Amino acid sequence: MNILSPDKSNILLKKYHISNHVLIPGLLLSYGIDKCKIENKLIHNTINYANIINIGYHSYFSTSAIISDYIKPKYLSNFVRTSSLGLHAVAICGLCKYFKK
Repeated sequence: MNILSPDKSNILLKKYHISNHVLIPGLLLSYGIDKCKIENKLIHNTINYANIINIGYHSYFSTSAIISDYIKPKYLSNFVRTSSLGLHAVAICGLCKYFKK
């Protein structure tokens, strides 16, 4: 299993499809907790972090599938995959830091 090409792993593909069913309910749950003004920060942050990681994983997996389909030269594909992993990691960390405040 290669972290740079998750779309070629059956295990990660199954996790991608399973977690797909949690995207919209997770966002609605986060929205509902925010609107109800629930003061428990642990619950609120846990749900937000879970949503951020889930959306980040879906975005990275989808981007990897697009790279597999459209970028054929191996050296260019590896560069774009590494850049994608780094940018997704920075985005996930940035959003987690934003919601921590």
